[in-house]
Amino acid sequence: MAFLHRSNAVKAVRAAVDKSKKRLEDFSTLVRDAEGERRVGEIARACQEKGIKFVDSEWPANTKALFVDPAHPSAQMESVQKELGGIQWMRPDQMGDPHEPPQVFAEGIDPEDIHQGSIGDCYFLAALAICATREELILDLIVEDFAETGIYGVKMCVMGEWRTIIVDDLLPCRKEGDRWMPIFARWKGTKETWAMIAEKAWAKLHGSYEAIGGGRTEDALSYLSGGYATCSSLEDKDNGGNLYSRLYNNHHLNGKDMGVFISTSGVDENVSKKGGLDDPTKMSGQDKSSGGLVSGHAYSLLDVAEVDGHQLVRLRNPWGSYEWDGDWGDKSPLWTPSRKKQVGFVDADDGSFWMSVEDYRKNFGLVGICKTLPSKFHQARQAASWVAGVNAAGPSDALVGFNPTFRLKPTSSKVWIQLEQPDARGHPLKSFTHTLAYVLKESDVKSNSDGYRVVVPAQSVCPAITLLEERQKTAEVELNPADGPFLVVITTWRAGLEASFQLSVASEGAFTLSRLPDVRATPSQVKAMSKVPLPKECITCTKAVDMHHHVALKGVRWHQTAACNKCAGCAKSFTFSGASPAGGASGLKSHDVAYDGKWGAYCFDCWNRSFGEQCIQCKKPLQHHANDNDPCVAVPGEGKMHQECVTSWQASSAEKCAQCEQPVIQSGKFSGQFYTTDMGSAGGKLPNGEKPRQVHLECWEAFEAARAAKCLHCHSPICELPGKFSGSYYPVDGPVKGSVHAECYPAFQMSSAPKCVQCQQPCAEIPGKFSGRLYQVAGGRLHEECQTDYQHSQAKKCTHCSQPVLAIAGRFSGNYFQTKEGDNVHVECKEGYMSARAKKCAHCHQPIVKNDKFGGSYYPLESGSHVHEECYDIYLKSGGKK
Repeated sequence: MAFLHRSNAVKAVRAAVDKSKKRLEDFSTLVRDAEGERRVGEIARACQEKGIKFVDSEWPANTKALFVDPAHPSAQMESVQKELGGIQWMRPDQMGDPHEPPQVFAEGIDPEDIHQGSIGDCYFLAALAICATREELILDLIVEDFAETGIYGVKMCVMGEWRTIIVDDLLPCRKEGDRWMPIFARWKGTKETWAMIAEKAWAKLHGSYEAIGGGRTEDALSYLSGGYATCSSLEDKDNGGNLYSRLYNNHHLNGKDMGVFISTSGVDENVSKKGGLDDPTKMSGQDKSSGGLVSGHAYSLLDVAEVDGHQLVRLRNPWGSYEWDGDWGDKSPLWTPSRKKQVGFVDADDGSFWMSVEDYRKNFGLVGICKTLPSKFHQARQAASWVAGVNAAGPSDALVGFNPTFRLKPTSSKVWIQLEQPDARGHPLKSFTHTLAYVLKESDVKSNSDGYRVVVPAQSVCPAITLLEERQKTAEVELNPADGPFLVVITTWRAGLEASFQLSVASEGAFTLSRLPDVRATPSQVKAMSKVPLPKECITCTKAVDMHHHVALKGVRWHQTAACNKCAGCAKSFTFSGASPAGGASGLKSHDVAYDGKWGAYCFDCWNRSFGEQCIQCKKPLQHHANDNDPCVAVPGEGKMHQECVTSWQASSAEKCAQCEQPVIQSGKFSGQFYTTDMGSAGGKLPNGEKPRQVHLECWEAFEAARAAKCLHCHSPICELPGKFSGSYYPVDGPVKGSVHAECYPAFQMSSAPKCVQCQQPCAEIPGKFSGRLYQVAGGRLHEECQTDYQHSQAKKCTHCSQPVLAIAGRFSGNYFQTKEGDNVHVECKEGYMSARAKKCAHCHQPIVKNDKFGGSYYPLESGSHVHEECYDIYLKSGGKK
């Protein structure tokens, strides 16, 4: 029976796509893997020439397509096999009502076309339903031009590259009444096949239908859209209003050149391992949640809207049934005709429903967002591997520089960084490697002749990007291009693990991404990076593990049985698997795994006691509780400590005050401010090679009083003392060497300056008294103002008048004569001097000298006296003797 083709409008879209055969700039008409489409056409035409329908010989319709290992099916698939009995592979026209022709697409593409079957791939069907809101994407992903020939192509993005998975339309079916119906995904209503074909291609990509049981919706979205996906916890990041804004803004980013796809998961720690049958009545009690929701189940988020002030989200269960029955559910009385019209509400048992953002936050734990970036964005990818002994260094500070390292030089601030690992789905002996990526400033990275040595990872310019039990993760980071280039260092969770990965970077602005050469390691470093193989078997019993029913942590696995699911330290059984119990439940859980010659899973207390990092202060394990979220303070180069140990660590490790020997930290007594001992010393030198020490601000004055150089004038410390001394000083190089405060220097000059030889006052400028100009004279210095007095005091004295033999205006000319007796006599004093020294006349008693009165001649007398010539006659007449 021929297929009933879709509407002419859909045909027109496909015709335009076929005609272009090139990648268009517009997201809505983007052609992915045109070469893959060409191959589908070639194979189809070859079948048509032979008059046969296509049968996929690469992946034949048999038990190998159903099971990873047909001899050992998983418990879920084994129960399906037993329940369903004989399985037949049928083409769509053989299924359901034989009189109804199958259609790939019927009346357009809608999320309601999808109905989950008997495999736990709700995550994939939820992703498919989200993509169905973008009809042009599904039209390009599914190549169905040759449906009559039974050949299809389904495009999927594998590690960044688009591939077309070619499948036939033989699908596993079971007998339901008198009709054969698909076991897995099926139609609901019209016999529409596109979702079934997409599911088969997904199973072929991973090797079997069994392999696609359990997974993450955002990861499946990445395969279907080629976008950058990430998953986050609603509890950790959002509450109330900002959750709505985040969902609304992302949902409405959808446009011609960008796609944003949002998924969500129920509150359950094992959400990545759960599926769900198409019959809700078969769910166990633990799978049921209140309000019609399914615990651990994946849902599509189809719409975000505000109705009369109420913030709502529209979700869809890939079962096509089993809906939320609380407020804003299909039967809620909150829906008025006006409100229904605002959002196009339809009351139908189709698996889709509305609920308030607050109820959404309470009932769901994870939100996945996958973004396809605009075509104008620049993108680059680099694939690499960790090799033991070469670059499998792990995250330890000592070795982290040996890990694969990439130089990133952006020109825009917003950068998307994605880590991907090869998909381990369908490979029981493979697992995901716990991976971390740090983004560092290259300027913070030291290098030497051996190569690069990076700084402590705690100095990453953005939070570390971490891959746990997941294939890929994307982080949107803000980088300041001016701080670049940056180094992206990617490491496994411990040294010696070997694996491969791919780094993808995208940004609106141009950037460069290049791999740096591996650093050459020393023999000891090579040994530290020795290979540590991840076990392929259960680490407890060493037997093979089932693909689904096991616990996995950091790539290490063990059976989820009482005998194996227990702590390697205390041997107590784990109540919960994974890193934490759901909803804050209590009980023993596997906290971490460790290798000390043998792999083991440990509860928090045992792991912390044996392998946990210790506080560098109290030497006790850093984490007090398993749910501690990095409650520690990192000390670069030393380790970490508890928050409560910081004060005691500071006290014990802080430098002691050179004065009081108490720790130089802020405490009730001290402000924490300090000086160093070389600050106050004149010239900045310490005696006897002493090393600088710290001194409390409060102790500084006392310290300087005892140790610092003293001012030659005031004898106070030469340092800055607020309100008293600026710390500036003058050196003194004289008979007494030292330094003087700038503030003391004037007084010091007064007290230590040489004295004037005349007035004995300092030879310095003294306003109003001395100009500071000096004369150098015998015996010292002389003020300019003291020159006259000095000359007077130092000059020869007139024997007659006892005044200095100097020129004294109006009195003495400065001329003098010297007698034969050696006397110095002013010229002006000559007459007086001569008179005072001359012989006296025996008659008139006047000096016998020549003057206006006497001629100077005289007569000697027998008595030894003398008489003026002019007085001699009178002398005789008066009875004088000759």
